[in-house]
Amino acid sequence: MAIPELQVGDILDYFITDEFKLSVWEDVPELVFHLAYKVPVLSYSVHCMVSHRMAVEYKTINGAPPFNVSKDASNQINILDMEAKDLLYITDKLWTFPLRETPTIRMKIYNVENRNIAHPGSRPLFNSIEKDKPYSRVIRDTEWSASAETGIWQYNKVNTLPFSNEISKLLKDYKLQHPQASPDEINAFIYYAFRYYMYQSPDEAILVGNKRNFERFNSRMYILFLERFLFYLNRTDALALGMTIGRNESDAEDIFSRYDSDFFLTKASDPSKNLFYYSPFTHAWFVPGEYEGQKVSSIQVEKYAREGSAKGKNPPPFHLPVSDAEKNKETINISAKIVNSDLIIERNPIIMGDRREAFQKMLLLYEDYEGELREFLGIKETFWEEIARTKRLSKLTSDYKADFEKARKEQKENLKLEAFLYHNEKIEDILEYKIINSALTHYDPEFSYQTTYIKNNFLKKAGNNYIVDVGKLIGSPINISPSERENRKMNIYHFSTNTCEYNISI
Repeated sequence: MAIPELQVGDILDYFITDEFKLSVWEDVPELVFHLAYKVPVLSYSVHCMVSHRMAVEYKTINGAPPFNVSKDASNQINILDMEAKDLLYITDKLWTFPLRETPTIRMKIYNVENRNIAHPGSRPLFNSIEKDKPYSRVIRDTEWSASAETGIWQYNKVNTLPFSNEISKLLKDYKLQHPQASPDEINAFIYYAFRYYMYQSPDEAILVGNKRNFERFNSRMYILFLERFLFYLNRTDALALGMTIGRNESDAEDIFSRYDSDFFLTKASDPSKNLFYYSPFTHAWFVPGEYEGQKVSSIQVEKYAREGSAKGKNPPPFHLPVSDAEKNKETINISAKIVNSDLIIERNPIIMGDRREAFQKMLLLYEDYEGELREFLGIKETFWEEIARTKRLSKLTSDYKADFEKARKEQKENLKLEAFLYHNEKIEDILEYKIINSALTHYDPEFSYQTTYIKNNFLKKAGNNYIVDVGKLIGSPINISPSERENRKMNIYHFSTNTCEYNISI
């Protein structure tokens, strides 16, 4: 859009209209009104006209104003109006979670006329308008959705679960070899075996590069399947189904919908014992940073019912633990040397806690860690022996070998990318690299690798001397502009506290 003679500081007045059609089988998708914007907004209004045959629920967060509700002349239309002036001006996005800080209204409009649309027990009524549904009712709706929306009720018997025989056999061998194993150790073993068969066991879809590391299943289904495994294989110490919301979303007390909460497993008697699904490399008893300190509701499930309920007891709510900075430590050992006027950098990061998984997903090779996990779990067959034995996979032997070779080459490129992200500059070449410790379980939690490369623009010749830009060896710092410092009005949110330690030798 071109506007003649437009000057800096001129005010533009505009409006946006979204129009969409729904089938009779749908509710209206959730509407979110953020009363904050990245440019100054002087006036903002919302006007909703909703048939009396629909139901409305909405939630006001962080001081957002409520709707004024009225009827039209026919008494058949509910009218909801809201006005706000001088919206919060967001100057930057660094360390910012808008739903934690900005005034927001979340709205859901239900097509209650169609009884075929699944709704929980607290089904909204015709012509109803509900503001700020209580936390306890949203949690009850979430428990309902665990069964009704996922179909987990079909798996109340362990023999109906996939790969149940394989995990049962591995667990039996583990108990024979570890007769003194504690209940927590048994649960952790089941967790790692389940993670292996969900993520790492070979299949017909050949995916062996680091893209495999970024594959993500439906997190609710993953946890619900795991919960059933633990319930039947270690019932006396089975874990409860936990429900919470990430810190990048709204505060836990501000949950609005049964879709808000993420599922995980928790030990009611010990809030430090939690099993999350986050990536193929998540450790047992590890709380991802985005959930630290969050309020948790849980249910000790006895049975999932087809009609849409999880039957069991509800332990008291609690808050997840918060890790200290030393638990999320990144130690980077750097050795720089001058060889024939080249600056050779050898960098060895050792990464723990909340920062670890991002590097594992980027750098680990399936061919390597799959074998390590087989050894940990006590799987006697090698990868190639299983491929040869399995009829549907044996024909893929040559394809797997070719893809493993390709993945090795990609690993070097991924390490080049990692060095670029570290320095925010390209490097000349990777000379050597190796994974020192894969950190696949909580028994060995430090991920470590070593990479050696040339970076000549950090080295300058000055007569008979060399000048090395030592500061650049610790990577590229965050740059915060003066305007961001001066204009910021929002609090800072970060997933977890962390420590960075650099040890440099030249």
